[in-house]
Amino acid sequence: MPRRPIAAGAVLVALICQLPTIASASPVYTPASRDTVLLRHAPRPASLPATSRADAPAAAIIARAAIESGRATGDPREFGRAQAALAPWWQVPVPPASLLLLRATLKQQKHDFSGALADLELLLKQAPRDAQAHLTRASIFLATGQPALAKRDCAALIAQASLLTLSTCVAAAGAVNGQAADALASLNRALSRAAEAPIAERLWARTLLAEVAAAQGDKTAAAAAFDTALGEAGAANISDPYLLAAAADFWLDSGAAARVPPLLNDHTANDGLLLRLALAQDALVASGNRTLTPERNASVQALRERQALARARGETFHAREEGRFALYLEHDAPRALALAQQNWASQREPADARLLLEAAAAAGRPAAAEPVKSWMQSTGIEDQHLNAALAALPH
Repeated sequence: MPRRPIAAGAVLVALICQLPTIASASPVYTPASRDTVLLRHAPRPASLPATSRADAPAAAIIARAAIESGRATGDPREFGRAQAALAPWWQVPVPPASLLLLRATLKQQKHDFSGALADLELLLKQAPRDAQAHLTRASIFLATGQPALAKRDCAALIAQASLLTLSTCVAAAGAVNGQAADALASLNRALSRAAEAPIAERLWARTLLAEVAAAQGDKTAAAAAFDTALGEAGAANISDPYLLAAAADFWLDSGAAARVPPLLNDHTANDGLLLRLALAQDALVASGNRTLTPERNASVQALRERQALARARGETFHAREEGRFALYLEHDAPRALALAQQNWASQREPADARLLLEAAAAAGRPAAAEPVKSWMQSTGIEDQHLNAALAALPH
C-alpha cells in the first residue's frame, strides 16, 4: 500500500511545542517545586477567561497548553482555543514578544506560512538569538520545500540549543537537500551521545533517522529505529502522534499492514492516525481478511464525516490527507490530483511530492507532475519512494 512519509517539518513543529523554552528570557512565574501543577488542560470555551491586552502572560499559558493538547490529540478545537486566548492580539501589528511565537505557530498550523514568517521576523528582530523562533522558521522552510533556507536557521542554533537539537535540525534539512547519507551519519552520532537528552528530542531525532533510512531503502535500519523510538515512547508513557504516523506509514510501505492496527487502534481521535488505520484495514481486507470489512467501512465513513466537518468550519489546509483518502480509499484519481495540486501550491515536502506524483500517475496526467520534477532537481533530494513514483508515471 503506497503512502507518503510524514514530513520532517511536522515533526519539527511538534518538538517545538514540547521543548522547554531555550531562548533566554525572564520567567513569568517560578514554581515553588518541580511538582507544582500549573495547568491541567486548556480551559473549555465556557470557562475560557476573557483576556485583555494586560493579560499577555496568562494568555500565553492558556495558548501554549491548548497548542500542546492539539498536537497530542489532533483535536482542531484546541487550536481554536489557543487562538481565542490570543484574540486581543491577533490583529495587532506588533504584539508582545511572548505571544509572537505562539501566534506564528497557530498561523503555521493553518498553513498561513507567510503570516507566520512575518511574525517570526518581528520576533527575531527583537530577539535575534531566540532558538525556538529559529526552529519554527526552519520548520516552515522545510514545509514549503526550501531546505537551503532551513539550514540557515538551524545554523543559528549553535550555542543556543543542545547538540542533538542542532544535529537533528541540520539533518532534517540535509535529508531533502541531497545529503541523506550525511544526515544518517550525523543522526547516529548525535543519538549515541545523547542518552540523557530529553525524551522529546530523542524521539524527534530517532523518528527522522527512521524516515531517512526508509527513504534510502534501508528497511532494516528504519525498522530498528522505529521500534526503538516506539519502545522509548512507551516506557515514558508518551503518545507521540508524529512517531505513530511515521511508523504506520513505514509498515504500510513495507507490506506489513497487520502491524498498524495494534499501533493505532487507541488513537483514532487523531484524523491522520485514523486515515492510516483505514489504509491498513483496507490493505488487510484486500489481502483476504474479510472479517475487517465492517471496521474498514466504519473508519472510511468516519473520515468522510470529519472531512465534511472540517470543510464546514472553513478549514482548507487538509488537502494532503483528503488527497490521500481520495486516491487510496475512494479510488477517485481526478479528485485526488486536484487536491494534490491544491496542496502543492502551499506545502512542498516529500510527502506532498509523492502524493502529487502518485495522483498524476493514477489520473493518467504525467504533465501534472512537472512541478515536482523541477523541485526534485532543484533540491537534489534522494528518495527511493519519489524515484519509484516518477518511474510509474505514464510516458
